[in-house]
Amino acid sequence: MKLNDIKIRSLLKGIIVIIVLTLFILIAMLSVMAKANKNVMQTYDRQFEFSQIAQSVADASDYLTNEARLYVMTTDKKHLDNYWEEVNTTKRREKGIERLNEMKTPQEFIDTLQKATQESANLAKIEDIAMKSLEQGDIDAARTMMFDTNYASYKEKIDGYVNQFITQLNEYSAKKVSEATAFSTTINYIVYAVIILLVIVLTTSFTFIGKKVSALNEIKKQMDDLAGSEGDLTKRLEVKSKDETGEIAQSFNMFTGKVHEIVSEVNSKALEIENNSESLKLNIQKSSNSSEEISKVVEEIARGASDQARDTEDSAVKVNEMGQALENDFTLMKNLREVGTQIEKKKDEGFKILDELIEKTEKSSKDSEQINIIVTQTNEYAQKIETASQMIQGIADQTNLLALNAAIEAARAGEAGKGFAVVADNVRTLAEQSIGFAQEINTVITALKERSEKAVDTVKILSEAIKAQSAEVYSTQDKFNDISNSLGDLKNVVVDLEKTTDLLDNKKVEIVDIVQNLSAIAEENAASTQETTATIQEQSASLHMVSQQTQVLHDDIIDIKDTINKFKF
Repeated sequence: MKLNDIKIRSLLKGIIVIIVLTLFILIAMLSVMAKANKNVMQTYDRQFEFSQIAQSVADASDYLTNEARLYVMTTDKKHLDNYWEEVNTTKRREKGIERLNEMKTPQEFIDTLQKATQESANLAKIEDIAMKSLEQGDIDAARTMMFDTNYASYKEKIDGYVNQFITQLNEYSAKKVSEATAFSTTINYIVYAVIILLVIVLTTSFTFIGKKVSALNEIKKQMDDLAGSEGDLTKRLEVKSKDETGEIAQSFNMFTGKVHEIVSEVNSKALEIENNSESLKLNIQKSSNSSEEISKVVEEIARGASDQARDTEDSAVKVNEMGQALENDFTLMKNLREVGTQIEKKKDEGFKILDELIEKTEKSSKDSEQINIIVTQTNEYAQKIETASQMIQGIADQTNLLALNAAIEAARAGEAGKGFAVVADNVRTLAEQSIGFAQEINTVITALKERSEKAVDTVKILSEAIKAQSAEVYSTQDKFNDISNSLGDLKNVVVDLEKTTDLLDNKKVEIVDIVQNLSAIAEENAASTQETTATIQEQSASLHMVSQQTQVLHDDIIDIKDTINKFKF
């Protein structure tokens, strides 16, 4: 199936489904992206806490050693109290191990720290002995134990385990941060790809819709040209597709073709009626002339009996001529009735075609209303997309605010928070990029809404054009009604003419009888003359009436021809 053959309704449904699916995928990926970014932040937080725990354990070991050595060197009880406060109250090493267990740190890391704890216990025994020696007054022994190689070896083992723990913890944290960052980056790329896909879909959709609207505009332009060509029925709309626009063009061409046939047929019949009316007019003129001649003959009969025979012969001739003329008139009336019957059949066919055209015009109007509903729904979907874009921008604004707060906390942490500050800055950059993408989406949605509104206006214009077409169709129907009424009048006139012709024929017979009996009934000559005069007057009045009706018929035919000539066919 070609693109031009796709129905506008089907095309719009397909576009809406693709856009909705793409938006659903985009929203889902944005949710995953938010979770991934949150996971990255949590990973950085864990890395920072791991570093603090490791440093706290190392500081606790060094602190106990320094306080013990200071005590044996200075014998200041303050250092002894600090020592036992760390061992019994502060317990930084024990709390660090407890926190590591809560954070589900790998057991091998905790085992390394436990080894350091075991060595610290051995070191604590030496410190306890040294402190007791100091209390007993053996300062040299206490100092020797705190600074000899045995104590240093235990201290070195403890530092080695602590450094190993710190190294393992840093590597583990870095690995988790790298994995979380890689996953977040992948999700970001997917989101960018979906956004690009959405832009491509929208661009393609606008292109397809634009082609359909262009086709409608082209049909409207051709119909305007046809309407402005003063009834040119020879023009046809070009059918380029099988969609609604093609159906409209095809239906309009069929209508124009039918009207062309009807107008041609009516014009042909009008010409025939005009010619017949001219012939009828001539025959009536002949009959009128004959009546005048008969009147003269009757007057001659009244003048004298001497001229009766000659006048009777002349009257017989004139009556025969009148009879021939009446026969011709009767034949013409018969032909005129047959023509009227044929015209009435064509009129009925024209009304049937007009009814079909009105039905198709109403269907086109309903289809136009359905297109208007679909374009309006497309505009509503665009507004929903705009709302979703605003939600995305709100999420990006919140992410930016969180990144700013994180940067502030990193600044407070000082040197230890520099790495975290870099991460916070990257997060803020990503948030700003998300805001930019959201704004681009808003721009695209705004363009979509504008074009949807233009599509609504175009559909309204199409509806008005269809309404105008309907008005023209109904106007054509009215003209056909006028033709039908005129044909009815013509039929009545023909009936009257037939009656008049029959009357004239009867009078002709009476005149013939009178002429044949003139020589036999001389005594009734005067009475017969009066009767003949009355008959001739009645005949003249009838002929005058027929002449008037014939003139009316001729004028009606001229009006019909003028109406038909408004069309080009």
